[in-house]
Amino acid sequence: MHNMRASRPPRSQVGKGMIIIASVLLLGLVVLSVGYFKVDHIAFYAGLLITLAGVLMGVQCLMMNDESGSTSR
Repeated sequence: MHNMRASRPPRSQVGKGMIIIASVLLLGLVVLSVGYFKVDHIAFYAGLLITLAGVLMGVQCLMMNDESGSTSR
């Protein structure tokens, strides 16, 4: 039988940084959608900036993980 727990990544792989990035992205998308549906330009652009900040934080985190995992020759 296939063990379902084996398919999930270990808990240690999901760090606080990833949780913060996911929270920032979720907050940005919520503010963005509220601004869009209520036709509030300030909230829309604020949500856009928050989402962009979350994406950039995610890219930075991936780049840092990639650099720390690579071996120097």
